[in-house]
Amino acid sequence: QVGVFEVLDEWWKRERLYSLFELSSGGFDVIKATKFDDDKFEIETIKADNIGFPNANIYIRPSNDYYKSCFDLYTDKDISGAYSNGKYLEIKNLTELSNRYYKILNSEPETETTTGHKSSSWYSSENPPPSLISDNGIKVYYKLKGNYYKVVEKDWIFFKDIFIYLIIELVIVSIIVVIISRSKL
Repeated sequence: QVGVFEVLDEWWKRERLYSLFELSSGGFDVIKATKFDDDKFEIETIKADNIGFPNANIYIRPSNDYYKSCFDLYTDKDISGAYSNGKYLEIKNLTELSNRYYKILNSEPETETTTGHKSSSWYSSENPPPSLISDNGIKVYYKLKGNYYKVVEKDWIFFKDIFIYLIIELVIVSIIVVIISRSKL
């Protein structure tokens, strides 16, 4: 169900919109992962939001067709090949990966990333929000949220494992020495 969006400021007038409709369900989400090094990457989530109509002549009840058209426009204009069907859940769950020795942490980048971010998290807060414009001038606004991540070693686990393995080896060598020395008696 789409309803009229009530605005507190008048950015929609600067955008020259005839009407603006609030998205209450549907739309699209795009998740994009950008790898910087073997251990550093960022994940951006683009979430479709409201629909703006530039004039009364093309006023039509908002539908998911507008979102589909803008989703195609957004993913087709990307030349990096970052958008692949079937990768949504893999990227969404990427930060949950860990093993005995490594974990993934949301952290500040040491320097500005190649995508221009300097913090561990960011989101779009502009007025007007970023938008995609369909062929007939209809604007689909979206929200952008991102996080920077780094793969880090879990503290002391390597040293703990090495210590345990050394103790086990010492015990085995001691047992062998005792067996050999008793067999000579």
